[in-house]
Amino acid sequence: MTSVLDQIKDFTTVYKPQDATTNPLLILAPIDDAISYAKSKIDKLLINFDKEILNIVPGRVSTEVDARLSFDTQGSIDKAVRLIGLYKEAGIDKDRILIKIASTFEAGIHCNLTLLFGFPQAVAYAEASVTLISPFVGRIMDWHKAHTGQDYSGSDDPGVISVTKIYNYYKHEFQMDKKKLERKSTLQGGKKVEKDMNEDAMVTENLSEGIRNFAKAEGRFESKTKVKQ
Repeated sequence: MTSVLDQIKDFTTVYKPQDATTNPLLILAPIDDAISYAKSKIDKLLINFDKEILNIVPGRVSTEVDARLSFDTQGSIDKAVRLIGLYKEAGIDKDRILIKIASTFEAGIHCNLTLLFGFPQAVAYAEASVTLISPFVGRIMDWHKAHTGQDYSGSDDPGVISVTKIYNYYKHEFQMDKKKLERKSTLQGGKKVEKDMNEDAMVTENLSEGIRNFAKAEGRFESKTKVKQ
C-alpha cells in the first residue's frame, strides 16, 4: 500500500489534482501479502487508504460502495451511512467524501456514479442532482474495437464522442439554468432510462461486466480475510 501511495504523491507533484477516487480492483489487488493483517476489517482498511490520499489532495476522495449492492437502493444507502461514520471516526469530515456507486437506475443519492457508459445514464443522474459522474471512456472504445475490429483515435474515439455529447448537454442545461438541475426523477422517467439503456448493448454489457468484476474482487478479499471461528 505504501508504494501505491508513493506513486500518488509523485503524480500530484506534477499534475496537482484536486480530488481522487478509488475502487476495490485498484486497492485490493496489490495487498495479497498483507491479508493476514486485514482480517474482516475491509471497510476500515479502505478508509485508512483514503485517509492517506486525503493528506495528499486538497479536495475530495470518492469511496466505492460494495458493487454487490448495485441493485439495492436501501442497501447502498445503509452502506454509505456506515462509510461516512467510519470517516467521521477517522477525523474526516463528510464534505471531503463522495460515495461512489454503480450507474444503475437504483442509484438515486448524491454521490459519484461510476460505471457510466451511456448518454441516458448521464442525463438521468444530472436530473437527480448527483454530485459527480465517472464515464469510462477507455472501456467504451475497447467495446467498439472488440465488436468492429477497427482502431479509433482522437475525435473518432467512441469514448471521446460519448463524453463530448455528455459535456455539451450539461453545458447547455446549466447555461439555461444557472441553478442546480431540478430533480425530475419519476417512475415513468425511470422506465424510459432503463429502456434506453437496455437498447444499447455497449452500455448494458459494460455496466454488467463492471459490476461483476468489482463484486468478485470484494468477494475474493472477504473470503481471504474471513476470520475462522
